Amino acid sequence: MSELPDILIPDAFIGGEWCGAEKRFAVTNPANGELLAEVPDLDADGARVAVAAAEAAGPGWKKRTAKERATLLRAWFDAIMAHQEDLARLMTLEQGKPLAESRGNVAFGGTLHQAVQTLPGMLDHREPPADDMAGHYVPSHTIRIRPGGALAALYSSEQAEVNSLHQQGIDQLAPGLDAEAWAPDGLVEAISVRDAAAFALAVQWHPEWRPKEHPFYDALFQGFAAACRQHRTQRAAQPVNS
Repeated sequence: MSELPDILIPDAFIGGEWCGAEKRFAVTNPANGELLAEVPDLDADGARVAVAAAEAAGPGWKKRTAKERATLLRAWFDAIMAHQEDLARLMTLEQGKPLAESRGNVAFGGTLHQAVQTLPGMLDHREPPADDMAGHYVPSHTIRIRPGGALAALYSSEQAEVNSLHQQGIDQLAPGLDAEAWAPDGLVEAISVRDAAAFALAVQWHPEWRPKEHPFYDALFQGFAAACRQHRTQRAAQPVNS
């Protein structure tokens, strides 16, 4: 049996705790069918609990300053980099891809500007002063969408208005990623994973803010929902291992 990295915990992480489940499904090595682990098979009720836990964590996260958030995210990144070999091995065992490719998936590389507003010629991308939440999330600038890209496939216009509540930004784009949209100052505002087998799109703004009032934001969620439905259909069509 393959020796699995110690970082593997075959439970669901919800609300800051590891949670087991009565119903589980097997994760096997596609190369030889070897059982790697049995992980929770959460149903709709389990998903609701996870969503509720995430929502409950929102107010505390909102109260943190941008610097505090950046510090926490940096610590998360550092932890991933410290265990990138273990993570790559897990990906290879589960997905069957070459180890070198898995290592590249874990450590894309790339660099960030820590404070975009301090750079010559760049916009201030931090949230605008406001007395209420809606004021912080008003559209702040336009973005230019790359023709023929993943983002353009979801929205027909070549430009869109977006909110802006960040001070970090992409400096050097990592290999394997493509820029999908840019702010007027040239800052990358959206990226995709090149040759991804499924939905793999990330954006710098907050499309979750009242998407029904912003057709562009809503288009992102519609695209993600369509990808989820396609994944569910493909998974249902796969033969069940005996």
